[in-house]
Formats: sequence, structure tokens, C-alpha cells
Amino acid sequence: RGFSAYAREHPSRDVTATLMEFRRRVHDAVSARHGTVDKYLGDGVLALFLEGSPELQAEQALRAVQDILRSIAGWNEERARGKRPNLR
Repeated sequence: RGFSAYAREHPSRDVTATLMEFRRRVHDAVSARHGTVDKYLGDGVLALFLEGSPELQAEQALRAVQDILRSIAGWNEERARGKRPNLR
């Protein structure tokens, strides 16, 4: 949320580093749950979970989202120590 405003208000070097770190965290969480990142859509992600039954796919997708939220929360703690804004 608010990434366009963040991009306008910060140096491009910081914006790129932030976006790449976000993508790494998302990729790691999706891959750990046997998913594949199909594409990035701005600051959003389209991920596919194709292993197992539809119920297992949905469970893996939900767990990946929970992992991402935990990762972002931890990252925000790191960012706060460095006086950088939280990401939502």
C-alpha cells in the first residue's frame, strides 16, 4: 500500500532496493510452499500453487501469505531501527 507515494518521496536507489527485497521475501515464501511466482504486478504478485489437490493448493497459498506477512513484519522492525518507513 502506498508504494507509488513511497517511490515519489525517496531516492530511486532506495526504492529499487526496497522493491527487490520485497520480491526476494515473497519469492522465498512462495517457493517454500511449493508455489511459483508467475509475475510481479507493480508491488503485487501473482503466484501459482499447482501441487496436490485443490485443497492442498489453497492451503499452501494461505500459508505462503501468512509467511509473507510475518516476514514483512520482521522487516518493518528492522526498517524502524534504521528510521525507515514501514511497508504495508
